[in-house]
Amino acid sequence: MTSQHPIFYDLITKDGRSLSPWCWHAKMAVAHKGLDVEMRHRSFTQKDEVIAAGGKTYPCMIEADGTISDDSKTITDRLEQLIPAPSLFPGGMASRTAYDFFHFYVQTVITPSIAKIVMMD
Repeated sequence: MTSQHPIFYDLITKDGRSLSPWCWHAKMAVAHKGLDVEMRHRSFTQKDEVIAAGGKTYPCMIEADGTISDDSKTITDRLEQLIPAPSLFPGGMASRTAYDFFHFYVQTVITPSIAKIVMMD
């Protein structure tokens, strides 16, 4: 039986904590859009279910028609395309450009720096 709602794969730790900033990013976009999703919480060791579904990484959203978005930015872009209102970028192109820059900066500068600290803990 196929879900009528998109399936959202969320990365969690073995004790049930959702630590991934990329998953949180996508979950906040889903919540802002008011989209009802079937949430599937999976750990690092359960990634084969995501891969079997056609995704590559967390977060992963699979729509009822089989469309797969497996990156927080891809999910955000897809949600904005499917559900234009309320917009994730209410300031228009300037907001969108700021978002693109900030996303790139966090992914390439901040996350690698913080990851070293978090992984040691």
